[in-house]
Amino acid sequence: MSLIRCSIALKWLSTLCALLVSSLLVAAQNAAPDPTQHNLQLMLSGKGSQLVQKPIVLLRVAVQGKPPGKNTNPKDLGETHNPAFWVGPSPTHRVLVIIPNGLVPVNMSNNTAAVSPGDLVNITGTVRKAPDATQLKAVYHLSKDEIDVVHREGVIVQASAIDVRGPAPRH
Repeated sequence: MSLIRCSIALKWLSTLCALLVSSLLVAAQNAAPDPTQHNLQLMLSGKGSQLVQKPIVLLRVAVQGKPPGKNTNPKDLGETHNPAFWVGPSPTHRVLVIIPNGLVPVNMSNNTAAVSPGDLVNITGTVRKAPDATQLKAVYHLSKDEIDVVHREGVIVQASAIDVRGPAPRH
């Protein structure tokens, strides 16, 4: 008799587990997409115009390419400040971030921090229509290829806060 009860209880438990797993899978499929990834994909696909003038938060995005700071200009052999850097999932899929005058990136301790390629950063800002080629070259020191990328995407992110989280974990 107890063997039959045990068998019934085991079947009931098995059915309950199957229902729970099924419910979790449905919930996971219906979950809202990660806003950072969604917004990056819109910008990278050239559909970022939907976000222009809207506030945006990008969490734990990787810095790609050359860092902001001083770049040597071979024409005048001088150094110039470069108030921009790139973020995105890879060096070929990235969005330009503009650092306005006076904005200082900080670390988790709220101390001034450098932004370096490979760092993960949290960015709060506003999506803006991409500036014209002359401004992108003169102010942000972009190459023709980089200008083409910005114009293909159609938007940039103007940062209002940059929180440097540190180097991305290596896989």
